[in-house]
Amino acid sequence: MKPRKDGRYVKKKVINGKAVFFYSDEKTERAAQKDIDRQMLAYASKVEESENFGAIAEEWLSMKKDEVGHKTYMTYKETVSRLGDLANKKIDALQASDVQSIINSLYNQGYSKTVILRAKGVVSMTLDYAIGKNIKVYNFTRSVTIPRNAKRSERSALTDAEIEAVAAHVNDEFGLYPFFLMYTGLRRGEALALQWRDVDMEHGIISISKSIEFSSAAGRTKAPKTESGVRQIPILAPLVPYLKGGKPDDYVFGGSRHYSETMIRRRWDKYLSTTGLHITQHQLRHTYATMLYRAQIDAKTAQHLLGHSDVSTTLNIYTHIAKELDADVTAKINAYLQPDK
Repeated sequence: MKPRKDGRYVKKKVINGKAVFFYSDEKTERAAQKDIDRQMLAYASKVEESENFGAIAEEWLSMKKDEVGHKTYMTYKETVSRLGDLANKKIDALQASDVQSIINSLYNQGYSKTVILRAKGVVSMTLDYAIGKNIKVYNFTRSVTIPRNAKRSERSALTDAEIEAVAAHVNDEFGLYPFFLMYTGLRRGEALALQWRDVDMEHGIISISKSIEFSSAAGRTKAPKTESGVRQIPILAPLVPYLKGGKPDDYVFGGSRHYSETMIRRRWDKYLSTTGLHITQHQLRHTYATMLYRAQIDAKTAQHLLGHSDVSTTLNIYTHIAKELDADVTAKINAYLQPDK
């Protein structure tokens, strides 16, 4: 350690093959040595922490933020948050069995094949990123398998038991939100943008004219992408007892300010943990579409209620629902005919 012309002390140390310089503004050499020792200890701790898979994944995520669209970035971010115990594991000690354990856990929690494949993909991209940083790791994700019976898509309605569970928890701290989505079919952004002025209890109508877009953490209010997004939908009977009203400018969900993306994610995760449900917010919208189909609402009317820009989208969903229901009927008949299997 030696003093510089500007009065500061400097010390050079090679860490992991890289020269690192530490500086101190202390006036005496003894005090500067203590200050630099503290800096070196903090740096070493940071280096050690950065070798965890979670830290490398966050670095990769930060890089991706400037390369992909906001929705893709948020999907990646959500996926990283699902990787659980991997975050604290040293990346150079990571094994295929560790990742397989996470994949199996996601499957057991009821996540779709799409979500599970995405998790595997994010791990693979993070490992490739680490290799690019000259970290001595191997991308072993090819040997990680996806459970054969994983659901092919998240676009499936809630089961009768799940619908009952959502209804049973409607009075929980966050219980109205999923209950509301299930009986309105609104997209997340549409529901979060709703103010009490948009809820006409006297005439039984909800007016949708805006949406919250999370291009930033706080989110911003915007008009729907297409004219079809601006619509009025009926307040269905199950909702009536729970819509208590509020100040016209207050948000139905959030009060004087709408929920931020972080707030909605934390509340949603807590809700799932409390209820034991393994569902997605989009499944609630699909459940509403299934209710319309079962009620024999024609596709053109359903298109308006769901805010689809093209009736072909509604028809595709109706076709998917019909196949789901056919499969459910077949399973029930087979269970009756072969009760021991």
